[in-house]
Amino acid sequence: MSPGGVNRRQILGAAATPLAASLAAAPLAASFAENRSGVPGLRLSFQERFAEPVSFYDPVTRAGRWKTNYWFGDQSDQSSRSLPDERQIYVDRSYCGISPFVPAKGGLRILADKNRRPDDARLFSPYTGRVKPFAYTSGLLTTETSFRQRYGYFEATMAFPQVRGCWPAFWLLGPPHTDHAGDELDVVEWVASNPRRLFLSAHIGGKGQSTWVDGFETRAPVAYGLLWTRDKLKWFVNGKQVHERPNPGIHQPMYMLLNLAIGGWDGNLPEDPGGFPAALLITSVEAYALRDGGAG
Repeated sequence: MSPGGVNRRQILGAAATPLAASLAAAPLAASFAENRSGVPGLRLSFQERFAEPVSFYDPVTRAGRWKTNYWFGDQSDQSSRSLPDERQIYVDRSYCGISPFVPAKGGLRILADKNRRPDDARLFSPYTGRVKPFAYTSGLLTTETSFRQRYGYFEATMAFPQVRGCWPAFWLLGPPHTDHAGDELDVVEWVASNPRRLFLSAHIGGKGQSTWVDGFETRAPVAYGLLWTRDKLKWFVNGKQVHERPNPGIHQPMYMLLNLAIGGWDGNLPEDPGGFPAALLITSVEAYALRDGGAG
C-alpha cells in the first residue's frame, strides 16, 4: 500500500480475469488517432508529440506541463518518487542530476537503468529504512499540475521495452487528496514477463477489477486508448475496441500518468541486468473532450 493508499499493483495481480479468446485475437484496425468516426463529438483538449524540448514542471514558478514525481510524500525527496512495490526510483535532472528522459526520433524515451549511484542518499528507499538503495532508476511523467479532464478519450502511442522486469503504464488518477486516495483508470499496463498481454483496469478507492487481453505485438509503437463517458468505459488498441464495461462510478476530473516501473506481478522480476538500460518509447499523448459533456 502506498503512502496515499493506492494499491493498484496488488489489486491487478489478484483480480485480473481474461477476456474471451475471440476478442483478444481480433485483428488490429487503423489507428484511432487517424479515424475517430467511431466516437462522434470529440474535441482535442491535449496533445503532446515531444517535438520540442519537454516542458517540465518547475515547483518554484509552478509552470511546465510534465511533473516527474507522485503527489504524495515530501515533494522534494525520495518519498514521492516510488510506490512500495516498485523496484525503481523516479528521477530527473533537477532532483539528482540523472535524467531518464531522452529525445528520440519521433518521440521521447524513458530510460530505466541500474542504479549507478548506490551511495547517493537521495536514491535510497524510504520503505526499507534507507538500508539499501533502489536497484534501478527510471522516469515518470504526469499532468497533475497542468491538465485534468472529466470524461473523454485518452490515448498514448508507445513501444514497450522487451526486457524482463519492465512495467510501463498509461493511466489516469482522480483527485488523490482524499481518504481513499482517488480513483484510477488504467488505459494500459504491461509486464515483460508476458509480452503479448495487456492489462486494463478501473479502480474506485483502491478497489476494483482488472482484465487482460492477449495476442498483441508490443515492440513497435501501438496506440492505446480509453473512452470514458458517464455510463461506460471502452478500451481501444490501434483503433480497435477490445473491452467495454459500465462506468463503476468514476466521475471526477482526472490527470494522466506515463511511467516505466520495474517489478510488478506475474514473476516480472529483472533477470537480465545486461538488458538495461531499457527504454519506453512514447510518440504521442492526446486527450479529447466530449462535446456533449459526457453522455458518450
